[in-house]
Amino acid sequence: MKKILQRIKDAIKVLRRKVEVVPQDKILHFTTCLLIGFWAAKGMYLLTGSRCISFLIGTFAAVIVGVWKEISDASKPDDYFDPKDLLADIYGAAVGASMASV
Repeated sequence: MKKILQRIKDAIKVLRRKVEVVPQDKILHFTTCLLIGFWAAKGMYLLTGSRCISFLIGTFAAVIVGVWKEISDASKPDDYFDPKDLLADIYGAAVGASMASV
């Protein structure tokens, strides 16, 4: 019985190490681009009345901001271009723009 409990404890330790929590930085990238995408798409929908155009423009606007941020990060000596940040930006932009297009 003690061996079984020890094996369970060991398995839990391994699982805890393997489960990756989303870093705070990625959440900030996602949320920022979600808000930019939402408001840009909402504004375009009010101007054009087209959900498709508002989704595309909202997503594009937020992704451009994310790309600009990553390029500026790459130019700093103590920072770097992180493709995972850009991926979080793209997801956030698409979610935000789609929320505004509903």
